[in-house]
Amino acid sequence: VGIVLNFTANIVPAITASGVNGLDTGAEAASTWYHIWAIYDGTTKALLFSVSATAPTMPSGYTYKKYIGAVYNSSGSDFVVFAQKGNLVFFATVSNDTGLQVGTVSGSFSLTAAVPTTAQSVFVRVRYFSNTNEPGGAMEVGSRSGLALGSVKAEEIMANAGGHNTVATSNGEILIETSQTVYYTITNESTTDGTGNGDAYGWRFADVV
Repeated sequence: VGIVLNFTANIVPAITASGVNGLDTGAEAASTWYHIWAIYDGTTKALLFSVSATAPTMPSGYTYKKYIGAVYNSSGSDFVVFAQKGNLVFFATVSNDTGLQVGTVSGSFSLTAAVPTTAQSVFVRVRYFSNTNEPGGAMEVGSRSGLALGSVKAEEIMANAGGHNTVATSNGEILIETSQTVYYTITNESTTDGTGNGDAYGWRFADVV
């Protein structure tokens, strides 16, 4: 039998604390996702950080728990700032620039530092950079190799009269089929022409609320 908890006051947990309103077990680690749990002992409402998305180590006396989100602890041991409403999460700044991919190529993007394992989908910005004055190049990002499902495509439609440095940009949401991974393909009007990159700027949980 479940219960309904209403948090009417701000609770500020600390990753450096242990147990209630802190880390369930162990010590803080950099470059790590921490899952956020609301917990309850029948009297006191609290929060808990855990590396587990399914079975946090509960403090003594606390028997109720609800998964409510996740936060990334960066390489500098700083939480990446985000805003969340229900199942939707967006970063304060665009994250996880994959770097440039040159030529007609395909492969996968790791989203390890961009979305938690519990993310159902990811919001991406896809950009294609052309170095010639011929339209037709594109970069496409999707859920699986071969881009069989819904994808986000940035395509150069109009040539730059100056002949250089046109940029096509597209934003969208992509379903995650392989945990923390999406796939890309770049097509160019010539094999050495354009480059592309993809950035993640948020994600959607399946059933946080």
